[in-house]
Amino acid sequence: MRWSIAGIMNFNMFGIPMVGADVCGFFSKSNDTDVESEICGRWMQLATFYPFARQHRDASGGGEPNEPYNLKSPWKEMAVSSIKERYKYLRFVYTCQFEASINGGTCFDPLLFHFPDLNGTEVYEDMEHTFLVGDAVKVSPVLNFTGDDKTFKSFFPKGKWLSLTDMSVMDVQENGMVELDIPATVVQHHLRAGYMVPVQETQRNNTQALLSDPISLYALRDEQKHA
Repeated sequence: MRWSIAGIMNFNMFGIPMVGADVCGFFSKSNDTDVESEICGRWMQLATFYPFARQHRDASGGGEPNEPYNLKSPWKEMAVSSIKERYKYLRFVYTCQFEASINGGTCFDPLLFHFPDLNGTEVYEDMEHTFLVGDAVKVSPVLNFTGDDKTFKSFFPKGKWLSLTDMSVMDVQENGMVELDIPATVVQHHLRAGYMVPVQETQRNNTQALLSDPISLYALRDEQKHA
């Protein structure tokens, strides 16, 4: 799961931004179905912002079926919520893909791409623990499963960050690790100051229907009051 993040970053650097991993893994690694279900639920959260996301598993040695409807609660609800969240940001992600196909560029980046003056092991030795999508949205997946823990830590550059799950603004005073709640539904993701993203709340699945649904913009102004 963690390695998939590094792989997608690498392919973006190679000039292939439309790439992703087999969500929940291709081979089973555990005989513990509860562990498998939690990994799958957390992986579904992460895959919300994969450029390319599919669920595909080895038919003979891949373990128990792990489609969202086969998962146990609460991982089933987590997977369903994450799929809906992916549709919400689909225009944002695909716009970046289109622009990259025309002009080159990346859509799934380590923080050091956008904050080159950062230093510390959190950025350069553990760069997979968080990433930026479309230059604007910082994603903080839960990668370590520790049972009863309620929080985890993710690196944030100094500045203001808008939580796109509860619309609260976090003012980070200095570069460093920030404690976040472990999410019960969708992945933790924050909007970078100075940017805006389009979102579309929809359950539709064809182009003509999508064209009739309203689009909203989430924006977070920078110090010059621009986004």
